[in-house]
Amino acid sequence: MIQELRQHSRGYTILSLGILLFVLGYIHFWPNQLQQRIVALAFGIFYFFWGVLVHKNAGLVSTHIIFEYLSMGTLISALLILLTL
Repeated sequence: MIQELRQHSRGYTILSLGILLFVLGYIHFWPNQLQQRIVALAFGIFYFFWGVLVHKNAGLVSTHIIFEYLSMGTLISALLILLTL
């Protein structure tokens, strides 16, 4: 696990910073539900593209990987949007 983190430290750093920024943005826009929904949707899109690009750079991209990140990004966005209802 540690070896994998060292090999892909740039990708995980970008993911960690992205998550931090989206969490701060989601909290910052409270109680404006529309802006929170936009942040939630943007996070799902960011997560999808991050996953596909990281796997593409590693040479491991496949349709399975694309659908996995698409479904997780959609699920994350949907759950965050449901919190604003």
